[in-house]
Amino acid sequence: MRGYAEACRYMAVNKEAEALCYLGILDLHGRQIMYPETSSFPKGVKLPRISPQRAMEALELLKKEGVPYAEYVLQKPRSPGSPSDKEKSLQLLAERYPYSLGGALAAGELAVILWQKGRYPEALRMAQPLVGIIPNAGGVVAWAEFTGQGARQNRESACRKAQFWSVRFPVSPATYTLGLCYLEGVGGLPKDPLEAYALFWLANYLGCCHPGLEQALKGLESSLTPAQALEARRRAVRYLP
Repeated sequence: MRGYAEACRYMAVNKEAEALCYLGILDLHGRQIMYPETSSFPKGVKLPRISPQRAMEALELLKKEGVPYAEYVLQKPRSPGSPSDKEKSLQLLAERYPYSLGGALAAGELAVILWQKGRYPEALRMAQPLVGIIPNAGGVVAWAEFTGQGARQNRESACRKAQFWSVRFPVSPATYTLGLCYLEGVGGLPKDPLEAYALFWLANYLGCCHPGLEQALKGLESSLTPAQALEARRRAVRYLP
C-alpha cells in the first residue's frame, strides 16, 4: 500500500504513477470487501478519496491515451483467448514500451509464462535486462542460476536474488528458488526442510505451475507430519505482503 501512496504523490507529473495510484484505489476497495478486518492502511499512508468507479474510468482514459501501465493493467482480465494470445499481448507491450513500467512488467510476466513452459532461453532473454527491477524477472534469473539451465550455475548469486525478492515482493519463481536453497542448505542458508516446504507451498499458492515445483512439493509433503506441514504453512504466511 505504501507503493500506491507513493505513486499518488506523483500522479500529477507522471502518467504511469497516476495509473498505479488508481489501481491502488481499486485494490484497496477489493481488500475492504474481501477482508474488512485487514484492509486498514499503515500509519501515515493515504490515498486520494476517489470512488472505485471513478478510478476505473480514469484508468480506461489513460489506456486510451496510450499510458503503458494502464494498458498492462487493463489487458490482463480482458484477454480471455488462448495462452498464445496472452503471450502475444504481453510481447507487444514489452516491445512497444521497453523503457516504461508497463512494458517492464509485461516482460516480467511473459518471462514467467515462458519459464513455466520450459522455454528457458526465451524466458531469460526477457528477464535478464530487468533482473534487479522486476520481481518476476529476478525470480526467473535466480532459478536459472540455481539450476544452471540457460545460465551459468551460481547458487550463491541465485539464493541472494531469490531471498531479495521473496522478502520484498514474493513471486513464484523467487519463492520456489529460495525453497531449493533451504532444501539443500546452500547460498549461505541453513538446511531447513520446513522452510523449504513453506516456500514451495507459497510458490504453488502464488500460481506457479512449473513441473519441478510439483515434484518438490509432493516429495517434501510425504516426509512431513501433518503438524509439520501446518507449521510450514504458517511460516509461508510471513512472506505475504
